[in-house]
Amino acid sequence: MFEGRISAALKPVVPVLIMSREGQYQPVEAVLDTGFNGDLALPPATIRRLGLTRATVFKATLANGQEVYLNGYEATALWHDRPLIATALESGNEALLGMNLLMGSKVTMEVKVDGLVAIEDAGSR
Repeated sequence: MFEGRISAALKPVVPVLIMSREGQYQPVEAVLDTGFNGDLALPPATIRRLGLTRATVFKATLANGQEVYLNGYEATALWHDRPLIATALESGNEALLGMNLLMGSKVTMEVKVDGLVAIEDAGSR
């Protein structure tokens, strides 16, 4: 199970462990974003810090309808105690955890500042 907190800005933030180029898992604070249907979105500085390798370019449609091209990186996340290959899109200035990575999980939130955010394996990925 993952545990995080609701931030002062009322964002559900959880730590996600992502493997660096050196083979060590590094924590990345990510905002749980139910409007993002991908795996992860990471800021350029985080991608550089982890040493991720670009795998592809994706055409994406933003919430405002604008279409953009984003670099996609292969990332290994420690997800429900197992390594999982995920796609990390290079975007924005905060890390996002998307619905595709959450597939098969149960998410519980106590929606108040510093409220608990819990992500459990529902066993149906």
